Amino acid sequence: MPIYKDDNDDIHTLINKFEALTIEADIYLNDIMTIAKVISLKENADDHYPEDNELEGSNIDFYVDNIIEAVKQLAATEDPQTIQPLLATIQDFEKYPSIVAHSKMALCSVNPNIGFEFLPELLEDGYMDTQTAIEIINKIDLTQNTKTEDPLLRLLENEEDEDLLGEVVKIVGKISLVQAVHPLSELLLSNKLFLNTQLQSEIIRILGNIGSEKAVNPLAILLRNDEILADSELTKLIIQVLGNIGSEKAVKPLAILLCDDEILADSELTKLIIQTLGNIKSLQTSNSLIE
Repeated sequence: MPIYKDDNDDIHTLINKFEALTIEADIYLNDIMTIAKVISLKENADDHYPEDNELEGSNIDFYVDNIIEAVKQLAATEDPQTIQPLLATIQDFEKYPSIVAHSKMALCSVNPNIGFEFLPELLEDGYMDTQTAIEIINKIDLTQNTKTEDPLLRLLENEEDEDLLGEVVKIVGKISLVQAVHPLSELLLSNKLFLNTQLQSEIIRILGNIGSEKAVNPLAILLRNDEILADSELTKLIIQVLGNIGSEKAVKPLAILLCDDEILADSELTKLIIQTLGNIKSLQTSNSLIE
């Protein structure tokens, strides 16, 4: 029986209705699965679970659709008490992707800190649009969420939408995620951001703030790109970031720039390179004395 929210229902009543519906549905759907398994065995076919309308006369659609509607009603309350029932549907109905997906969507709505880990797969499977994903990302409390790393890295590696990538990059920058150096570097060197100098600059700054030597090589590769070198502000930013990282690995690519006549024609840029090389040498000397 479908769950309809009465205006007089408090959250406990609503949850009780939801749990009663899911228990009834779980029993029914498991019975249907058992029948389908028996049928498949008789037909010497592989064991399988029924999909919508696979068994003539079954009420699979009825239960699936009504649980999804109930999930949406729970999410609309935005009450933290609905988290456990929603998590239960993800576990109990794993053979029914549409129920699981909508439950994960609901969790993103009720509590983005918990639901965020499901966000990459919801995007990949087409259940969530990029604008909704951006709204969820902006609601995450980074001081409380301890499961941001994996979904952030997955989004950096797979996402194509520049607006969404921009939001992900901002979060990575806020938490200085060291594990993001490689995907950030790959993103920087890819064609995804070919014309987006603003996002390129943001990534370069974040790599500098993280301060990992792993960022030196991709930044050095950028300094061999004529289109990057044609943008003096972007070039200066890369040089400054290499100086901030302070790795000896940056000396050679910076020194090579001083052999370029066009670079030497820019006195301000030439001065910056020489200063940066000096700073790196001083830093390396200081580190040697400390050791």
